[in-house]
Amino acid sequence: MPTRVIDLLNPQHVVLDLVARNEPDALRELVATFGQGATNDRTALLRDLIAREQLQSTNAGNGVAFPHARTDVVERIVLAIGRSRAGVVFRDTEPPVHLLFLIGTPPAMVRDYLVCIGTLARLCRMLAKTPAAA
Repeated sequence: MPTRVIDLLNPQHVVLDLVARNEPDALRELVATFGQGATNDRTALLRDLIAREQLQSTNAGNGVAFPHARTDVVERIVLAIGRSRAGVVFRDTEPPVHLLFLIGTPPAMVRDYLVCIGTLARLCRMLAKTPAAA
């Protein structure tokens, strides 16, 4: 059975007020939320995320980014979520990102990753269409 997003959510991996203003620092801040059990090497996970980001920005537009990496340093899919009121600059793309979904995926779990990112993208689209509460 594919991994469900609800099963990936962990309050310890949510940063509601990111301090970082640029992409590498934001990735570093989110990776730092992972403890034992999430990854066996935070430094390698960060390196893999930055390397993936250098290939192509994961800024999806509308203030949302999905930084991700397929990596051997996680045994299961891991998810960290960050919110930045000021915004994080992703490779000089505009506008800045305010919501980040950082995903680390074992190479063998590509299908689960696709389900996860698809679900998150659909949720973001639905929320973007919802009128703001008064």
